[in-house]
Amino acid sequence: MKLRHAFKCAFAGIGHALATQQNFKIYFLASAVAIVAGFYLRVSLLEWVALTFSIVLVFITEMINTAFEEMVNLMKCEYDQHCRIAKDVAAGMVLLAAFLSIIVGVLIFLPRLFR
Repeated sequence: MKLRHAFKCAFAGIGHALATQQNFKIYFLASAVAIVAGFYLRVSLLEWVALTFSIVLVFITEMINTAFEEMVNLMKCEYDQHCRIAKDVAAGMVLLAAFLSIIVGVLIFLPRLFR
């Protein structure tokens, strides 16, 4: 597989997630707000690292969750206990990443907002 084709497939996956997953769109909007706030409030380099890591982690986990859901749907076993557990665990992974992102945002932005 050529490198260009690999990038094309990867960007298609990101595009699919953005086009079809409501939560991905919400995370995208929240990330844009955090990035604008970071520039406005002049966060430090280390804070940018924490923000970037938490933002990307949420996107990655949401995409893994989407991939799991698509695979379970393909297997047509949605009502099987094991399939339900797989979907629930994947959704829980995204929830934990989102909570981490919120905590990072609060720790970085809240002190600046109350100065």
